[in-house]
Amino acid sequence: MLIKRKWLLIVIALIVLIGTGLGISSCNIFQSQRELALSQYPSAFKKNTLIVVGENASSTESEAAEAVVADLAKYKGDVPEIKNDAEVTEKDKGNHNLILIGIKGSNRVLTEVLEKNKAEMITDAYPGENKGVIEILSNPWNSERVVLVIAGSDEKGLRAGSEILKFIYELDKASVVVDWEQIRNDKLAVSLGLTPSEFSILDKEVHEYFSQYFPGTEYPIVYTRLEELEDKPGSIVVQAEARVMMPSPTAIFRFRDAKVSVISEIKYEH
Repeated sequence: MLIKRKWLLIVIALIVLIGTGLGISSCNIFQSQRELALSQYPSAFKKNTLIVVGENASSTESEAAEAVVADLAKYKGDVPEIKNDAEVTEKDKGNHNLILIGIKGSNRVLTEVLEKNKAEMITDAYPGENKGVIEILSNPWNSERVVLVIAGSDEKGLRAGSEILKFIYELDKASVVVDWEQIRNDKLAVSLGLTPSEFSILDKEVHEYFSQYFPGTEYPIVYTRLEELEDKPGSIVVQAEARVMMPSPTAIFRFRDAKVSVISEIKYEH
């Protein structure tokens, strides 16, 4: 009887150990595969955040860092510290959510994070001349923390990324490339929850739709996102108002899977 009881206890102990191991493993898998989206800014960076620039940061890089501090201050979280890459310790990397700012080759911590995440490196070709990228990544030193990259192939590209930052809270994507030469349209795109390339598809379709009724006329279109009508996963619904006459004609469009559909035909807004 004692022998049977001893074996029973051993079996129970093994089950507990295996279960614990599986629990840890599952947790790690979940953390590594969790969905990251730019819409997690600013909420994910209100506490325990460190901003890192290169040791020889340019005025554009330093201004971008200060702009992030000012933007986060609006949300009443902790005021993040700014360090250069030479000052950052291994402990800093693991203890913080990181916001990494730089241009091609200027920030060693940024380069390290991209390498560890197997993400695309910042080069002359990517994101490209006058282009910037904002990307959210896992923190390779602590799976409970995240990293926000604000970078550019050159200083104009970095400036574009910095300008877009305050609009990314609608964007359910892990990265977006923006163009300094198209910054006004890119801000509008991101504020609607679209990438610039997605917005160009929508804008083209909307102009073609209105041109059926108002051919040969140049006019601005004002877009408003209607989240209350977004009943399908992955869809963005917008109202488009064509400033072609008074009252203005409006229609409602759905963007989903790179396709545009009309869900409410023209009405006239007073």
